[in-house]
Amino acid sequence: SPFVQSSLRNDRIYSIGESRGGELWVGTELGLSRHDRTTRKFQHFAYIPGEANTLSDPLVLDIEEDAQNRLWIATHNGLNMYDPRTQRYSHYKTGDNHPDEALRYNYVFSLLADAKKPGGIWVGTIRGGLHWFDWQTGNFQQFPFSPGAKNGTLSASIYTIYADKSGDVWVGSSGGVSRYLRNEDRFDRVADSLFARNLTHKFVYSILQDRFDQFWFGTAGGINHFDPVSGELRAYLNDPDDPGSLSNNFVLCIHESPKTGDIWIGTNGGLNRLVREPEIHFRSYRQKDGLPDDLIYGILEDDAGNLWLSAQNGLVKAEVFGDSLAFTLFTKSDGLQGDEFNMNAFLRGKNGKMYFGGSNGFNAFFPENVTENQFLPPVAITDFRVLNESVPIAGNGQKTHPETFTIPKTINMLDALELSWRQNVFSFEFAALNFTNPQENEFAYMMEGFDENWIYSGNRRFVTYTNLDPGEYIFRVKASNNDGVWNETGKAIRISITPPPWRTWWAGIIYAIIVLGGIYGIIRFRIREAQRKIGEQSRIERAKTEERERVRKKSAADFHDEAGHLITKITLFLELARRQASENKLLNEYLDKMEEHTKSLAGGMRDFIWGLDPEKDSLQETLIRLRDFGNKLFQHSDVRFVASPLVSDFGRVELDIDDRRAIMFIFKEAMHNCLKHAAATNASLDAHLEGERLHIAFSDNGKGISQHPKTGGYGLKNMQSRAAKMGATLQISSEADRGTRIVFEKILTKIP
Repeated sequence: SPFVQSSLRNDRIYSIGESRGGELWVGTELGLSRHDRTTRKFQHFAYIPGEANTLSDPLVLDIEEDAQNRLWIATHNGLNMYDPRTQRYSHYKTGDNHPDEALRYNYVFSLLADAKKPGGIWVGTIRGGLHWFDWQTGNFQQFPFSPGAKNGTLSASIYTIYADKSGDVWVGSSGGVSRYLRNEDRFDRVADSLFARNLTHKFVYSILQDRFDQFWFGTAGGINHFDPVSGELRAYLNDPDDPGSLSNNFVLCIHESPKTGDIWIGTNGGLNRLVREPEIHFRSYRQKDGLPDDLIYGILEDDAGNLWLSAQNGLVKAEVFGDSLAFTLFTKSDGLQGDEFNMNAFLRGKNGKMYFGGSNGFNAFFPENVTENQFLPPVAITDFRVLNESVPIAGNGQKTHPETFTIPKTINMLDALELSWRQNVFSFEFAALNFTNPQENEFAYMMEGFDENWIYSGNRRFVTYTNLDPGEYIFRVKASNNDGVWNETGKAIRISITPPPWRTWWAGIIYAIIVLGGIYGIIRFRIREAQRKIGEQSRIERAKTEERERVRKKSAADFHDEAGHLITKITLFLELARRQASENKLLNEYLDKMEEHTKSLAGGMRDFIWGLDPEKDSLQETLIRLRDFGNKLFQHSDVRFVASPLVSDFGRVELDIDDRRAIMFIFKEAMHNCLKHAAATNASLDAHLEGERLHIAFSDNGKGISQHPKTGGYGLKNMQSRAAKMGATLQISSEADRGTRIVFEKILTKIP
């Protein structure tokens, strides 16, 4: 395969399965193999030692595509040609031909497929000069590089070869710029004859002719702008005191956007965008701006306007949003030949396919096929340790000491943990269940009640907490997949650390008793001393003290009895007050409200206590209580209330405490609204089961919600909110003068 090297463990396959993340798991005779389709983004052409049909060297320095869609590859060990149709390589090296018609040096650094000179390719080498290779004859035409030669290049080391719009070929080297004049079939020495003054540096690594026919030369000493009409050469350099200057003087590549005309410049110190107005300056993007790497070797642009940057630490996709860029880094783990790429070794083919070369071959890909892994990785807590020892699971067959701390099931299945004050040094290990480049999964955690913010730990999968105070905490952990997509829900577990005995509430009571006892003892001692000294007066004081103690004990007993009957007494006092204030209308209104709130409090307490009773868990008990409530509520009103008969199936349906309380609240609220606002004469409560679906409906024949808008405010919203929280639906339909119907529906899960 041309992709990342991988193979099955064995050819005999027994089973194939697909995970939620899209991986294929293949069971073979020799074990399990995993195929991750999301990592196969980049095609990798590698150097394979001992193979004939491979690159001649792993170090790829330039890539070109000719008119026949063949790839020409510059390597450290000769020129290579790869034909995609036959998938075959051809190699061209020093010594293959007569010395005068052969490659002078195998260190091939730059190439140009000249559209106006078909049948061959320009080949630049390091220390071997420039060649024209005729692929029909297999011969290399050598161009002199002697400094005194009139028809040759300025150096033996050729860094870049560029064809302008007129067909002339520009050659950047370690000695400056040469130009091949096609019409005259010769080279001229541009630095001597064309420029008004010299370049800022002789090492020229990149050349561009922009849409205005202006030339840009990237050198080891800044970027040079050449106007061929005026002959003016202007340099742009880095100025540490000018934020609008070039970010770095070592310019490696220049790219003009065919869409926007923007000129992008890759340097040894960041990416630059040339801005022409109001005067030429540069907007730079560096690591401090989010760029993953400051060393930019090459720049290509896809059909969507995204930039692809080959760098020292990987391949970077830069999405352009006005003046801002959003960066995505791809590395060797994504299928790249390696993390570092090479200068010159980048090409966009005629079909939009991109090629980038490095020290381990080259990659090819279509940008639109490089997509982000959107899988949200499930998060699991994989281990729990106390004092650096894994906590065993009770009843799993392990022999443990009776006093050994255990947990009832695996830590990932627990919602809560209770620890003693001695166990306040503990650790969690966690994992993200994303198997696509799992080494790039990242984690964040926090202990609510201790940590103020999320702690991002990179790919570290454990955390230890020491000396947490007794109290209640929630440990949360979340994770991202290899492309930085976070599962924000993550995993959570409640932690309760009990205090030591001397910090408990009952210890506080004991301390108070001791202190009070000590104080009491001192007082008693002083009393005895006083009694001894003053005789009869002491006996009188003792008698008074005993009387005070008797009164205190009696008052305490009376207060205890009165507290037990507080609500009854409040009701009695309200009734007595009402009799005394029979003529005071305002006071009676206040007393009515107090009585109403007292009854509401008493009813709420009864409902809460009823809800805690496990014997009331059935649907039947809930409906009986609703029926009894309705009968009592409407008993002395003008409303005739009817509840449908209960069936035996209701007794088999269990409801948890939250659902029972929510149902009681919803329909008690509905009945209250009917009695207070609807002016109804009939009301009914109906309940039935359809398979696993529970229906409860309350209807009246009153004037409808639109006729009594007070019922349409917070009360109805609260009813609907409670239904939604328990996963149920609440439909409220109403017609003027025809009544209101409230229908509650929920899918039940606890039906035996």
